[in-house]
Amino acid sequence: MSGLGAQELIVILIVLALISIPVVIAVIVGIVIASRKKHTAAQPPPAAIQAQAKLEELEHLRAQNLITQAEYDDKRKQIIDAI
Repeated sequence: MSGLGAQELIVILIVLALISIPVVIAVIVGIVIASRKKHTAAQPPPAAIQAQAKLEELEHLRAQNLITQAEYDDKRKQIIDAI
């Protein structure tokens, strides 16, 4: 490399920078996408959360004998069908 002049070194550095910038950007984008997928997968959709709460309340009502088994079955089906 001792035979290279300043202009050649600058050109080499520019080429290396141009090659490495897209690689760095691709890595960052990949990390962000993976992070979002992991975060999204960890949270159930709001409708599922609401349905779960309704089913838990329904189970509580049945356990306390405040509703009949038939009422429980009908309401449970309605909640599940609405998801």
